[in-house]
Amino acid sequence: MGARLSSKAMPGWVCGRPAILQHVLDSRAPADDWSAALLEGTDATDRDSLVVWLCAANQTGYATLAPTVFEHRNHLFAARLLEGAGREIAKMVSSLDLDHALPVVLCGGLALPLEPFVPEELRSRLRQPLADSASGALQLARQAAS
Repeated sequence: MGARLSSKAMPGWVCGRPAILQHVLDSRAPADDWSAALLEGTDATDRDSLVVWLCAANQTGYATLAPTVFEHRNHLFAARLLEGAGREIAKMVSSLDLDHALPVVLCGGLALPLEPFVPEELRSRLRQPLADSASGALQLARQAAS
């Protein structure tokens, strides 16, 4: 059922909210602007159509909902998701750089929007990439060939 572990730094970070929409659809939770945006993004109008979307959704499907998290960053749940994503980025970097000394580059379409949520102690190490991924792959191939 869907991509429960989406992006590496954000395991299931947006996956939980669409499931909570069921509570909005059956009146167990109040509707708000974010739930309206998520319902629009999933084309869900009732529980059954939400379940169909959740069952069919893959990482790309969940990614289409990511902008709503940033648009509703002041929503309590969205704020928690974004803060959690920042902590996950920090944990991943920490596991790869035990000396906490290397520069860090965030990649992908959410890199820039997530930057403010990276913990301050790591944010000072963030850098712009020196090249794209294809250039990096070519460099690694050249090193391996020599």
